[in-house]
Amino acid sequence: MSETINDDDVHSEENVSNKDSQRSKKSPESLVESGIASEATKDLEDEAVEDSEEEEIKDVHHYVFFIFAMFGFGSLLPWNMFLNISFDYYTMFKLREDSGNATWFSSNFQNSMTISAQIPSLAFSVINVFIAMKGDLTRRMRSCLIVVQSMVVVTIIFIYIETSSLSDDVQMRASLFFVLSSIAVITCYVLLKILEKFSFYRKFGELKPSAMSREGEERTSWSRIGEAFSKSKMQFANIFILFFVTLALFPNVCMYVRDAPKGKPHDFFVSEKYFMDVVVFLNFNLFAFLGSLLANWVRFPGPNTIWIPVVARFWFMFYFPAANYLPMDYDRIYSVLFSSTWLFMLNVCLFALTSGYLSSLIMMYAPRSHEDPKAQRIAGMIASFFLIFGIVVGLVFSWQIRLFMTGYA
Repeated sequence: MSETINDDDVHSEENVSNKDSQRSKKSPESLVESGIASEATKDLEDEAVEDSEEEEIKDVHHYVFFIFAMFGFGSLLPWNMFLNISFDYYTMFKLREDSGNATWFSSNFQNSMTISAQIPSLAFSVINVFIAMKGDLTRRMRSCLIVVQSMVVVTIIFIYIETSSLSDDVQMRASLFFVLSSIAVITCYVLLKILEKFSFYRKFGELKPSAMSREGEERTSWSRIGEAFSKSKMQFANIFILFFVTLALFPNVCMYVRDAPKGKPHDFFVSEKYFMDVVVFLNFNLFAFLGSLLANWVRFPGPNTIWIPVVARFWFMFYFPAANYLPMDYDRIYSVLFSSTWLFMLNVCLFALTSGYLSSLIMMYAPRSHEDPKAQRIAGMIASFFLIFGIVVGLVFSWQIRLFMTGYA
């Protein structure tokens, strides 16, 4: 009985020693593989932790989203207010003679003003292509808001200089427009201070500032610009044509389309006093906004076929001048082909909707032609340049449309 127990003990000891020897005889390759596996596991765990940390920080109730939307609203409101009141205030009163007769300045103010407003944007867009801006984003935004607010105040002051011939109604409207713009800009400034307190903005808005500053110090080389052109040139052409057509017609042509020819009474549900404000400016801005929103959910056509609707928009280049386009202080020499005001409203809505929708798609497609983040940044900057370049060329061409329709009077 004792011998049997001893034999079992011997066998068990031999099995344990054999297992230990097998463990000690593992190859170096297996040890390396196990080490790599453990490191990979650690990396995955670290990434999972980082992802979980990022998922924890959310834009609660979309506050950050609405603040940035307010920035867009507040920064563009002064320009739209100026554009909206410019006809009644500058064209019809400020720049006319005391007798009410037109001057060269009153007749050409709209074209001159819109072109002049875009030249600085064009110049800075060229600079942005070659030199990436660096520094604190909120500081730059704060500086821009201060400049805009200063210009609004200066404009309000000029309303009350040499305005003896103005009616109180127009003067009050102009003041109200710019006071509202001033309130919007001040609100944006306050919201900018509030934005910095959100953890969501601090996490994603200030991500790796040192890396961003190092990239900002680099100057764009011609080779990188050539690379961006090689893959995104079609989108650059699309964005140029799109905004060329849009700004050739809005606002300098669309704003002068009337409900009825000269000498006939106004007959539309929107009164003549607010016809331009509602049918042209409100409709265009509303549907351009809706078109931009639509691009978040519907992305058709694709990057290879988006040129088709872009080119199709040349229809509007024919339609709007052929409608009841009656430029102030000039007589058109060609007959009106499209007299329906409802058709005009429909075309304004479609014109604005396609402008907002297609521009959003093209500005998304242009950088996505590249995989390198730096190339994407350069492609985005170049696309912005062609956008503004199309605006400037379109505004210049709108002057030619007026001259052509009035026999170069």
